[in-house]
Amino acid sequence: MEVTDLVPPKEEYQPTSSQLDRASEIRRFNFRFVYLPIVFISLVFVLAILGLLYLALFPPTDETAETISGIADAFTILGIIPLLLLCAIFPTLWIGAFIQGKRRGMAPLRQLQLLLWRLDGGITSVRRVIQRIAQKLANPVIIFQAFFAFVRSILHSIARLFKQG
Repeated sequence: MEVTDLVPPKEEYQPTSSQLDRASEIRRFNFRFVYLPIVFISLVFVLAILGLLYLALFPPTDETAETISGIADAFTILGIIPLLLLCAIFPTLWIGAFIQGKRRGMAPLRQLQLLLWRLDGGITSVRRVIQRIAQKLANPVIIFQAFFAFVRSILHSIARLFKQG
């Protein structure tokens, strides 16, 4: 008897037609409303940067430098907006936690205090485990060092006896 006789061959999963239709709709949606706009906006930015670079290297008029400066400022502002949104996440979360704590009747810093207590308990438990393991690891080293010191002191004693005699 072989293994193939005991275990039937695995059949590959065949999706239903409605699942296939949904998958194709998702692909079409993602292409139209996610990938295509990202590609278009990226292409516009790359072309604008290349145009600015061309104008900076080969300015047609004297006012070109002012125009380039204004456009570069606009790019800088547009680049900073996502960073500002990212920086606003933590204060917004803190304010939300503060308001939620007030609704639950908790003190403003009670949730933070509970979190710090949990962290302290976790650190304390880890410290206990480390101390227990460290003691088990240190015991053989201590015993070896004691034995080595004992043997060394005996050898020194014997050496002194022969030097005196």
